[in-house]
Amino acid sequence: MSALLALMACSSGGAGKDDGGDPSQTQSRPGMGPSKEKPVGTAYTLPTGVELQKPIKGDDPFCIPVDQKEKDKKGSGGLVRVCLNFRNTSQQPITVVFPPGLVFISDSDASQNGMLLQSASIEVPAGRTQLFVPLYLYCLNKSRDPTAGGQDTYSMGPVTQDASVLELTGLLQSKTLPLVESNNTVQEAVWHITDGSGLTASDREAINKL
Repeated sequence: MSALLALMACSSGGAGKDDGGDPSQTQSRPGMGPSKEKPVGTAYTLPTGVELQKPIKGDDPFCIPVDQKEKDKKGSGGLVRVCLNFRNTSQQPITVVFPPGLVFISDSDASQNGMLLQSASIEVPAGRTQLFVPLYLYCLNKSRDPTAGGQDTYSMGPVTQDASVLELTGLLQSKTLPLVESNNTVQEAVWHITDGSGLTASDREAINKL
């Protein structure tokens, strides 16, 4: 929890200039940084037989019911956190694989959009009517507010094809990331893309050391 609070504190203060992430050179990326446009990319479709309850609510301590045996949380990041509720209409278990680059779009321009940077797999048991899974994401809008709780709502967006983000996901492919960062290395790299001029040599060096 302390790591999450530290990360949230780093989200305040707006998109000021930091190491290499010069906001004066920001490239326009829909749904990222200061942009209020919808994120763009390749559409993602859930496997046949799996449904996702809408709207998707923000994660809070009550996301997973006390009587649900599955307690796993997925993803990495922490500033944006969604509570996914799956339903399996088939008679066999189905594995949902979310790809890196998948975006979750906030329904409010005041709250951050989130992105998954590594793939996440979730098995939904056969015939299950409800399976709650918290998914942790990286923030795409430094100047907006992080997830506050279940009052925040989101929709599942596309998988970005942004070249800088694809470079970042490639660098992270073999890394093991914690649920919540303690040093903000990856989140700062994301902000250098979304709210600055792009990944820096320092970003690449720091990620290589993870």
